[in-house]
Amino acid sequence: MYLTTNEHGEQLLVTSASDLTRAASCEFAVARDLDARLGRIAAVVQPTDEMLERTALLGDAHERAIIADYRARGEVLEIDRAAQSGLDAIEPFAEQTLEALRAGVPVIVQATFVDREHSPAPSDKSAPGDLPIAFVGFADFLVRTPEGAYRVQDSKLARRAKVTALLQLAAYAEQLERLGIAVDPEVDLILGTREVSIHRLDDIAPVLRARRARLHRLLRERHAAAGPIAWRDPSVTHCRTCAWCASEIAAHDDVSQVAGLTGAQWTKLGAAGIETLDQLATSTGSVEGIAASTLDTLRLQAALQSAATPGSPPPVRVRDAGALHALPAPSPGDLYFDFEGDPLYTEHDPRQWGLDYLFGMVDAAEAFTPYWAHSFADERDALLAFLADVEARRLEHPDLHVYHYASYERTHLRSIAARHGVGESTVDEWLRSGLLVDLYPVVKNALRVGTPSYSIKYLEPLYWPGAREGAAVARGDDSIAEYIRARELREAGDTAAAQQILDDIGDYNRVDCVSTLKLASWLRGLAAEHPAPAPALIDDGDDEEGDDGPTIDDSPLRTALLELSANADGTPAAEPDRSPEQRAYAYAAAAIDYHRREHKTFWWEHFAPSPSTSGPRHCPATRATRSPARPAAWRSRRSVTASSSSPRRSPTASSRTPTCLSLSRPRARPSPASRSPRSRSGGRRSSTRIPRGRPSPSATCCGACRRAPVAARRSRP
Repeated sequence: MYLTTNEHGEQLLVTSASDLTRAASCEFAVARDLDARLGRIAAVVQPTDEMLERTALLGDAHERAIIADYRARGEVLEIDRAAQSGLDAIEPFAEQTLEALRAGVPVIVQATFVDREHSPAPSDKSAPGDLPIAFVGFADFLVRTPEGAYRVQDSKLARRAKVTALLQLAAYAEQLERLGIAVDPEVDLILGTREVSIHRLDDIAPVLRARRARLHRLLRERHAAAGPIAWRDPSVTHCRTCAWCASEIAAHDDVSQVAGLTGAQWTKLGAAGIETLDQLATSTGSVEGIAASTLDTLRLQAALQSAATPGSPPPVRVRDAGALHALPAPSPGDLYFDFEGDPLYTEHDPRQWGLDYLFGMVDAAEAFTPYWAHSFADERDALLAFLADVEARRLEHPDLHVYHYASYERTHLRSIAARHGVGESTVDEWLRSGLLVDLYPVVKNALRVGTPSYSIKYLEPLYWPGAREGAAVARGDDSIAEYIRARELREAGDTAAAQQILDDIGDYNRVDCVSTLKLASWLRGLAAEHPAPAPALIDDGDDEEGDDGPTIDDSPLRTALLELSANADGTPAAEPDRSPEQRAYAYAAAAIDYHRREHKTFWWEHFAPSPSTSGPRHCPATRATRSPARPAAWRSRRSVTASSSSPRRSPTASSRTPTCLSLSRPRARPSPASRSPRSRSGGRRSSTRIPRGRPSPSATCCGACRRAPVAARRSRP
C-alpha cells in the first residue's frame, strides 16, 4: 500500500492483495500504516524476524521448483519485472501479461495486473471520503486449461489452505474477468507438501467483495479523518501482537500485558471501562461475559505484574499447594530434558517438515548429554540412543522421571517415533506409566507470578538469577537461526566456525535443561513451605491384564523386512536412494500392525496430561476411591459410518449448509506437474468409520443438527 497521484493530479492509493491479508489480521495496523504515510505519525520500526525471512526464502525455492516442473512440460512465460515499483514502471509488465493471455500461452508466471480504476472515488456523497483506490497484483501462475480458460494458481509454503490465500486467488481471477479473459471456475493453492488444494471461485468471491469493501471504507475514512486513529478504536480490529499494537500497548500500559489474557476477555474488559493494568488490578465488581473465578485470577495476575520491579525477582503467590505436592518424589536418577528443533527443515520429500536437531538431557548432578541430529536419518538414531539411555538408567533407578517444561517434548517424542516407525512401544509405555512430567501445568496451577509470560525464561529470576548472562544464544529463535548458519558454514567447508556455533547451541540447550532441574527443586521447596495433603493417585503400572499383545517393535517379520530394505552396511536407506526392492520391503514393514499404530495416537492423548493439570498421575485432580477396571484384551467394537453426498464447498462459502459431522479431508491432488488443470464440478461421497468408544478428533457439532444433510447408520465391522 502506498500513495501516489493519478493523471488528474489527485492522490491515488495503490493497494494489493496482501493488504487484504494484513487487514484480516489487524485493521488497526493498516489504519496506522496509512496515518504514517500521510505524515500524521512516525512509522513504527518493524522488528527483524529471521524465521519469517527464512520462510520467504523457502517459499521462493518452492515456487522455483514448481516453475521447473512446468518448464519440463512445455512453454512457460515468466514475467520478469526485476523488483520494479510504481504504477508507471509496472504498467509495461501488465501489458505483456495481457498479450500473453490473448496469445494463449500455456503457463504464465508472475502475471502482472494494474487496475487504476479498481475503486474510483464514490459518487455518493454520503460515502466516506473521495479517495480513488488502484490495485496491483502478481499471480504466481496462470495455467491455460484444455477448454481455453485460465486457472489461477498460487504457491504457499503452508501445509493447509488459509482464507487469506484464497482471497488473493479470487482477486487475481477477478482481474482476468476485467480483462475479458475466460476464467476457470476453480482455483488452486499449491501447498508446501506439493499437494494442490482446490477451491471454487463461487465460494470465495462473495467473501472477497465483502472484505475488500470493508477495507476500502476503512482506508477512505482514515484518509478523510483529521488525525491518526486512536488506540482501541472500536471500529477496527486489533491483533495485539504486531509492531503497531505492541507500541500502543506499552504506551498505554494496556491490559493486554496480563499473562493469559484472551482477545475476547480484552474486548469485554474494555467494554466495562477496564483498559490498563492498574485498572484491572484495582477493579471490583463483575464484568459481563467473564466468570467471577476467571476475573479474580486476572485481577491477581494484574496486581502481581503491577507490583513487579525491574531488576528484581517478580512477586509470586502460591495459589494451590496441592499441585506442588502432586510432583513425584525426587529420585537420584531423575532426568531433565529439552529439544531444539527447526520446523522448516526438509529433505527430499516435501511432505516431511521439521527436524529436532538436538535432544539435550541433564541428570541430577547436572551432567549434560547431547544427542545431535543433522538429518532425518540422524534424528532416528538420536531418538533410539536417547530412549536406550533413559531405559538403561531406569534399570538402575526404577523411580526416576523425565522432567520437561511445556508440551513440546512430549508431542515431538510421539511424532518422531511415528515418523521413523521406531521406539513407538517405548514412548507408548512412557506415556502410560507417567514417566514424563511436564512442569508447566504445575506452575500454572500452583502459582501466580508477576510476569507477562510463564515461559521458563521469565521464571528463572525466581530460582536462578543471571542464568543467561553473556550467553551467545539466548532464545529459541536464536538457536534455530544459529543452527542454520552452522549448517551453511559446514557446507562451505568452515567446520571450525560451524562447530563453535554448535557448541554455543549446546550450551544454550544445557542451560534450558539445568533450568528445568532448578525449577523442579524450587517447586519442591515451595511445597515444603506450604503443606498440603498428597492426593491418592491411581497406580496404573505394569499389570498384564490390559496388555494388548506384542507391539510392532517386537515383530520378527518387521525386523526382517527392515533388514532387507537397508543398505549393505545395515544403515537405513534414504527414500530417494532406495531401489524398487528396498522400497517394497520398507513399505511392507510399515504396513505391519498399521491399525494398532493408528489407534496409539488416540491413547497417547488419553494418557496425556490435562491442559489444566500436571497430568493424570501427578495432579490432585486424579484422585480415585478405587482403581478402575481395565479390559483384558482389545476386542472388536461397533462402528458408526457417517456419509454425505453434497457439492464440494470452500470453507469461505457464505451459503454453506451446516453439517453435524465434519469427517472428510479436504480434496487434494498431486503436484501440478503431474496433471492438467481442468474444471471439475459436482458432488462427492465421503465416508469415515469411527470405532465406538474412540471419539473422532475431527468430528464436530455445528449446532444445527436438524438441518444437517448427513446420514448416519450403525453397522457391525
